[in-house]
Formats: sequence, structure tokens, C-alpha cells
Amino acid sequence: MTSPSRTRTAFPAVPLCRWCAGADVEFGWYPSALLEVADALPASARLAAACRGTGDRPLLVRVADALDRYRGPSTAPGAVLDVGAGFGGPAAWLRRERGLATFGVEPSQDAVAAARGLFPWVPMVRGDAQRLPVADGAFEAALVLGVVSLVDDVRRALLEARRAVRAGGVLALTDYVGLDVPARSAGRDPWSGGHPLLPPGTKVRLLRDVLATVEATGWVVAESVVGPFEPDEPWVTEREDVDRVVESHVARTPHGLGAACRRALRAERRARARFAEAVDGGFVTRLALVARAV
Repeated sequence: MTSPSRTRTAFPAVPLCRWCAGADVEFGWYPSALLEVADALPASARLAAACRGTGDRPLLVRVADALDRYRGPSTAPGAVLDVGAGFGGPAAWLRRERGLATFGVEPSQDAVAAARGLFPWVPMVRGDAQRLPVADGAFEAALVLGVVSLVDDVRRALLEARRAVRAGGVLALTDYVGLDVPARSAGRDPWSGGHPLLPPGTKVRLLRDVLATVEATGWVVAESVVGPFEPDEPWVTEREDVDRVVESHVARTPHGLGAACRRALRAERRARARFAEAVDGGFVTRLALVARAV
């Protein structure tokens, strides 16, 4: 007796949306997802989430204090240019907490759109750090936060920042850097334990090279700190709350509608975890410096 053949039911595959098809999860998907849940977040949580990474509050306090210190008591605050402004968190914090007239330039259209939605009081335009769409000497200070590890030409980016800042103005720069050649080599190795060591597009610059390039592009380093900052526990907690809101939003929204993409959510979480491993493993460490324009 012949057994009846089994008929398999074919389920339609979930089509790839713009996010899970390989879009940038850090500066594209995450700010878009954050914007979609913004109405459910208090203002402080929006700032904490939008400053994730190199824009932590202890660093922003240090930057604001340095601007006050080097400007001097008799000089009125001038405009501050945020180069590679992400989705506007640091510029918004400095404007809200310190009253600084900040202006952001960011290459990602998704990040610019998110910044305009989250912080509409901060002027933000799309532009490249290596070709800034601003006039010569239009700013008193430039922020270059988390940019050195992303641009192709660090020298060009720092020359552009110098062009935008008046003589005697201030540069505030922070990023994750390598302390030696093996760290750079590790950063270039695309695989470590079967997973990317650092997010795609991240470049490990050596500390000594960054310092030398700053000095060679019209800046004099006034102060620098190498090593981690103490975590800002209130912001850590608020970011965890935001993560839960974003995750819930993605889970209950049809795939591909707006930023509802589970694949992008998982990819962003993996990239964040791998970068934390790179920091904890000593491949990279944080540099924060303040320099004067000469």
C-alpha cells in the first residue's frame, strides 16, 4: 500500500525592507526608530538616547566648561558647529543646558530628519565633514565627536573644521582610538570570533597619529584625556528605557512599516555589543581633547 504524499504548505517569505536589506543601522535605522517613538519619551530620554556613544553628558560638560574657560569672561558666546552631528543630541544638550548657539552638519539624511524631528530648535543641514557647507570663520568653536573613526580623510576634516572656526577659537574632539599598531590591525581585521570586531566603516586611528594631525592642521592642543569616563548612571538607565520602548514598537508594528524591522534591531544590538567588547578588550580607548585655533 502506498502512503499518501505529504503536501507542504508554502508560506510567503517576509520581503526585505530598506533596513534589513543592509542599510546603516547606527545613523539610519536607529535615529528613525527613535523618532517614531519620540512622543512616548520624556525630553531627558530623547537627549540621552541621541547622545549615545561619544556624546555622553560628562564629556559635554567638559566641552562646555572648556569653551567657557578659553573664551574668557569678557567675550560673548559665539556659534558652535557640530561636525558629524548625528541625530542632534550633543548640539541640543549644549543649546538647552548652556545656552550655546549650536549648528549641526551631518551626512546621513535619516539622521538629519530625526534630528529635525527630535530637536527642531537646533539648525541642522546635510553635509560632509570633509566639505563643510559653511563660511570661513563663521564659528567660535567646532565639535568633532566620533568623527575621526568614520571619515576617510582625517586631515581634510580637521582642516575644514579649522576653516570654519575663527582664529583663537576652540576645537573639542573625542573618539575611540588605538594606542598601538596591533590595535589598528585588529580593527582592520573584519572578523573576530566569527563576528565583526567593529561596526562597518569604523576606522581605528592611532592616538599619536590623531594628535599629530590635529597639530598639523592649524590647532594647538590645550588639554587631552585618554581613557574612559565614569558612566552617567541616570542616562544609562534612560537609554535602557528607550531601548525597551523601541523594541516594543518594532515588535508590534508590521515589518517594513517605517522603522519596524526586527533584523535591523538585532543588527544594531549586535554592533553595539561588539563595540563594547572592543573597548573592554583594550582594542580601542577614548580620547577627548580641546585645542585652540592658530
